Amino acid sequence: MATVVVTVKERIATIPSGVSLVCNNPSDVIQFDFDSEWNTETLKTARFSWQRSYVDIPFTGNTVNVPDISKTNVVELGVYTDDIASTPVKIPFKHSIKSLGGTIANPTADVYTQLVQMINGGTIKGEPGYTPVRGTDYWNADDIATIQSYCEDKILEGKW
Repeated sequence: MATVVVTVKERIATIPSGVSLVCNNPSDVIQFDFDSEWNTETLKTARFSWQRSYVDIPFTGNTVNVPDISKTNVVELGVYTDDIASTPVKIPFKHSIKSLGGTIANPTADVYTQLVQMINGGTIKGEPGYTPVRGTDYWNADDIATIQSYCEDKILEGKW
């Protein structure tokens, strides 16, 4: 998790020189350092803007999580309330491996074989599954015979 400190003084937002974030890391945090003008503002909204779109995130206090941002080199971030608004500050972003473009290739047979081996060997385990309940989720042979006999009797009696 990375934390970027954004200072907001006299409504001007700034960050230290050389600061950047990496795309696709929504656990990253923005920590605002507000001047006294913001002390009475309980609810604030952080606006993250990139590539002609934006995400508004309401928050209280002085920290807000960065949304899942992808495929951009810069994000403009500002904060506002009903009464005041800051300037945006440009935060450089570096591409993560997840934000690179391209076509997803099918896994090779070797990768598929490795995954199957990991599953069969117990290296990869899923959560325990649901245990079916007789009479609710399935029928046994005696149940099927009883149902079949009942249906046949009703058909022969002309009730179906």
